[in-house]
Amino acid sequence: MPAQPEAVNVASELMARHGWEIACHTSAGEIRLEGARRGGAAVMVTARHSDTKGWRVRHYVIGSVSDGWIEWARVRRDAMESFIATERLDGSPVRWLGTQTKCRCRKVSEPTEWRALQRLATVQLRRLATRGVESERRVYRCPDDARRWHMTSQERRGADTWNGAQMSL
Repeated sequence: MPAQPEAVNVASELMARHGWEIACHTSAGEIRLEGARRGGAAVMVTARHSDTKGWRVRHYVIGSVSDGWIEWARVRRDAMESFIATERLDGSPVRWLGTQTKCRCRKVSEPTEWRALQRLATVQLRRLATRGVESERRVYRCPDDARRWHMTSQERRGADTWNGAQMSL
């Protein structure tokens, strides 16, 4: 396997310097680096390797809930680096991904773990107030789309494959 792309290393260093919580997942030919901040702002860098094209790196950002962001935006590397430092996008072009998802689950979903956990807490409190039946217990990443999180009432299955800190809550 070739060396990790420079963009992933630079993003990781920037996130660490600016106090982001960092998590990294690697598998055969794929790397996903995530950073999160309290309030819901998040950054994701994905890289896939192919023998013909080498590493294809994509950069995604999502602002905090208080700023009104509801979906991931695909941005250029320089815009992502600026976002890591300021949590604001400069004037560079943005490709909004709100309608583009690989998720085929047809379940209620949220774009980040932080927002999914917020929704889970709201659902659990509502169920307690109404003495409802068994409630959702946890959130999990969509197996089809890394940018979506779902809730479930089922217990955790299998080992957790994430390396790094739990996302900021």
